[in-house]
Amino acid sequence: MVMSNYMDLLGMYAPWFLILFMVVPMTLAELVLCSEIFSLLNKEKAGNSWPGLRKGASICLSIIFIFLFIYLVVAYIPTVAWKGPLDRLSIYSFLAAIIPAVYLLFIEIGIVGKAWNEHTKVVRHVLTVFLFVALTHLAMVFGMIDPQLGGYVPPQGQMNMHMNMNGNSQGHMHMNGNQMPSDCQGQMNGSQMPDNCPGNADNHMQGNGNMQMNGNNQSMSGQHNGHEMNMENNK
Repeated sequence: MVMSNYMDLLGMYAPWFLILFMVVPMTLAELVLCSEIFSLLNKEKAGNSWPGLRKGASICLSIIFIFLFIYLVVAYIPTVAWKGPLDRLSIYSFLAAIIPAVYLLFIEIGIVGKAWNEHTKVVRHVLTVFLFVALTHLAMVFGMIDPQLGGYVPPQGQMNMHMNMNGNSQGHMHMNGNQMPSDCQGQMNGSQMPDNCPGNADNHMQGNGNMQMNGNNQSMSGQHNGHEMNMENNK
């Protein structure tokens, strides 16, 4: 599998870029949506603090994402080697989320929507946040897909590297499985195994011990029989 540039971005300076480009925007966007819901449910109650939380989270989300957008455009994208249409779609979807982020900031600071009533402002606010969440999730989904599924063909050197990695992993699996050589497997049901088979040295040691014990038993039996014959001759 080939890693997309989106996944390479999240893997840089781990775990900080993962937190900055995924955890922080997603958490703030969900916080905005939750505060929006609770502000509507508690709008008639005194001391409703949810609109203030929604405004603060919206402004923080917009400002942070503007800085992330500037970093991607200035420092990251000029160094990128694109890996097909899926790779471009993931990065461009993330960049496109700057539109709802800036629009959300304009709503909160009063540049846009001064003449709106409360209902219109809430609807526009919710739709803007939903658009931001949809674009960032789209970037995440396409960024996790193998770029080769979109027609990307990696360079020859990169393909050889992936093939070598796959071969090494398969060899490691065979070693972990304690696979025996074919000649050893063929002799397992027979009487004798070749010398290079695992555990054969233990079998030889055990066999030599049994032969030595049998020889000692035979020698002791012969000595005993000779002693009895000498006693009969003396009589």
